Amino acid sequence: MKNNKVFHIAFRVDGNLKIGMGHAKRCLALADYFIRKGCKVDFISHISCKKFIKPSSKKIKIQFISNSKDVSKFGKYNLVVIDSYKLNLAYERKIKNKFQCKLMVIDDFFNRKHDCNYYLNQNSFSNNKTVKKILPINCKALLGPKYALISPKIRKLRAKPKPIGSVKNILINFGSNAPANLYSKTVKAIQMTNYAGKVNVVLGFAKQEFKSSKNFIVHKFVKMPPLFIKADLIIGATGSSSWERCVLGRPSLTLSISKDQLPVAKLLIKLKAAQHLGRYTKINSKLLSKSIQNLLDQPSAVTRMAKASFNACDGLGIQRVYKSLKL
Repeated sequence: MKNNKVFHIAFRVDGNLKIGMGHAKRCLALADYFIRKGCKVDFISHISCKKFIKPSSKKIKIQFISNSKDVSKFGKYNLVVIDSYKLNLAYERKIKNKFQCKLMVIDDFFNRKHDCNYYLNQNSFSNNKTVKKILPINCKALLGPKYALISPKIRKLRAKPKPIGSVKNILINFGSNAPANLYSKTVKAIQMTNYAGKVNVVLGFAKQEFKSSKNFIVHKFVKMPPLFIKADLIIGATGSSSWERCVLGRPSLTLSISKDQLPVAKLLIKLKAAQHLGRYTKINSKLLSKSIQNLLDQPSAVTRMAKASFNACDGLGIQRVYKSLKL
């Protein structure tokens, strides 16, 4: 940081079972890096998120508010980072006008205007022309997977993918807000194939009970990177963890659970970094089983997908964001 000035940064972000944990997860990754660079960091979140947002560093202070649009907490910050679909242009202007601080917005769509100094959308192509219509002229736009907010801890595990002779290890994980029947649908789909390898099923907060068996190992909460690395194929959603899978060069068979995951899905398809089947509501076990079997029968296609995934995101997004902010 310039002139040894300590920057004080606030993150306004929420995360719970209803909206998922992707927003909070990427903000925590960025916050950890800010702290490493000497910044002071606070989180301001709605009270409904108290059980779910757990800072990884004791240096991150978190405040919970009962009114989502309360801006009274932002008076002492040099930079406020907002990552929420519920907080709009009026909210952003209220903070900027009242406290004269810098503002950064993290978003996944281009469907609303913003009044910010920095705008980050990691799920877009860098040449997206729509962005000019929603941002002020002097706003710096950070677009595309090159700015994906990936924890440096995951980046350290990155290694060029090796050819996959055959799929022997499958990982199933759809994130924190997955529908209750999606795991059972996927497990049934695998059982309908000729697959005889290992399957790790990570349920997280999903309200569904499975018992581990010879081939199926069920986890409730577990560190994901080691399972990512071991997996020859991952079946999951197109949430923020999609870019973690890409950093590690993991091939994926994906479904979209919510509309905010659609931009990621479109980009993954364009980059050939995953095979996307569409909205989970339109996929049954039979169709999912057929897609899985096709990949099991074509290990060379899985290998090509792994290489495309590896090339889609290098995991240095946080460092690029920090450099762009010029703190």
